[in-house]
Amino acid sequence: MRTHILSFVAAFFTLAAFYLSGVLLLLDPLRGGDAPSAQLLPLPLAFVVAIAVYIALFVWIERMIRAPFKAAMVIVLSQMALVNVDFVLSGKRDVATAATSTLILFVSWSAVAWVYGRFKPKNGLPQSAPPSSAT
Repeated sequence: MRTHILSFVAAFFTLAAFYLSGVLLLLDPLRGGDAPSAQLLPLPLAFVVAIAVYIALFVWIERMIRAPFKAAMVIVLSQMALVNVDFVLSGKRDVATAATSTLILFVSWSAVAWVYGRFKPKNGLPQSAPPSSAT
């Protein structure tokens, strides 16, 4: 009988083999002759384009799992695991900086999830404005 441990170990060795061979055989040779390039876009425009790409990724995830907060946490946990953990373990980032980065990600994406959920149409229909409280 197969267990989750077997699939975890198999996935572990698969990713390790692909990452190691990819870095050693492809990335390192390219990086050796890599000269710094000019920025592609002015910084304000680059910021706007990057935010649009991030939100497109969020919307894609949210549409698959239909839960804005879970979609936001997929992004937060992915960034934490794939960047912050790697950077701390390789000495590129201090633990305090990584923790602060994760906190900023958590707060920012939680806000995105709340706003998105608030404005997301329910059942495919546009949301009506909440009733105003006249006093």
